[in-house]
Amino acid sequence: MNYKKGDKVKHPKQEAWGLGVVLEDQRDEKVRIFFENAGEKILSTKFFMPLIVTGAEAKHPVLDKLKANSKFLGLTILLNNFLLKFPNGFQDANFLEKEVYNKQSISDFAHESLNEEIFTQLLAQAAYAEIAHVIKSIVHKDTFSMIDRFEKIALVESLEDKRFQKLFAYSLYDLIYGKADDFDKNFMEFAYVLTEMKASKWTVMTYFLFIFHPQKHIFLKPTVMQNIAKICEFNLHYETVLNIVTYHHVLKFANYLLKNLKELGLTPEDMVDVQSFMWVVEKYQS
Repeated sequence: MNYKKGDKVKHPKQEAWGLGVVLEDQRDEKVRIFFENAGEKILSTKFFMPLIVTGAEAKHPVLDKLKANSKFLGLTILLNNFLLKFPNGFQDANFLEKEVYNKQSISDFAHESLNEEIFTQLLAQAAYAEIAHVIKSIVHKDTFSMIDRFEKIALVESLEDKRFQKLFAYSLYDLIYGKADDFDKNFMEFAYVLTEMKASKWTVMTYFLFIFHPQKHIFLKPTVMQNIAKICEFNLHYETVLNIVTYHHVLKFANYLLKNLKELGLTPEDMVDVQSFMWVVEKYQS
C-alpha cells in the first residue's frame, strides 16, 4: 500500500496517538505522518502499516487544515492540546471564566478610571499621587499573578515615592496615549523610568500596554512566551534587558498566532485570547 499526502490514518498499535494525516507521498518504506496527540512521526511500513481512515471518522478541525511546515506543526500540537482542555475553543465557557473575564475586567476598569481624557486632566492638575493611586488599583486587580508578587511590591513601593510619581505618570501617558510614530521612543523612555524605579521587568513593561490596548498589544511573561515560541520555531530575539527590538518580535509572534489560529478554524478576538492561549498550552505542555 502506498500512502498519499492528505490520507487520514491511525497507528495499529498506538491508539493513544489518535488520528493522523500523511504529510507527503510515501517514499520507499517511509511514511511521514502527523498524529493529533503525538506530533510528527516517520514510520517504516516494514514494521507497521497505518490504517486508512475515511468518511466521518476522518474529519478533524485541525488536521484538515494542517500544512507541512514545522512552525505550523508546532502550533497544531499546541492547538490540539488547547482543544483537549477547552473543546469549544475561545468560546468555551470554562475558558472564558478561568482565563478571559478577569483580564477583560481589568481592562474595563483601566479605561473607566484612566482613559485619555481623565489622564490628561489629572496631569494638567499635577495630580501625580492620584494617578499613582489609580495605577496601584489597576495592578492589584491582577489576580492571575501576571505580574508576580515581588514585581508588584517593587512597583507599588516605588510609586509611594513622589520623585517617581511624576516621571511614571508622564512616561506611561506617552506610552499608552502617545502618537504611533513616537511609540519606539516612548517605549524606551518608559523602560528607562522603570529602571530608575527598580521595576524594570518585562511583565511590568507590557502589562499596561496590554491592559489599555488589548486589541494590538500583548503581555509578555518571558518563560511562557519563550517556551511557546520555541515550539513554533519562532525567534523572539529575547533579551532580559527591556528593549524595543525584542518587543517588536514579540508583537510579530503574537500576530502570527492570532492569524494562524483563525486559519485553523478558531476565532480569537484579541490579544487577551492570544495571551490566554499561550498561558493555557504552556501549562499543559509542562
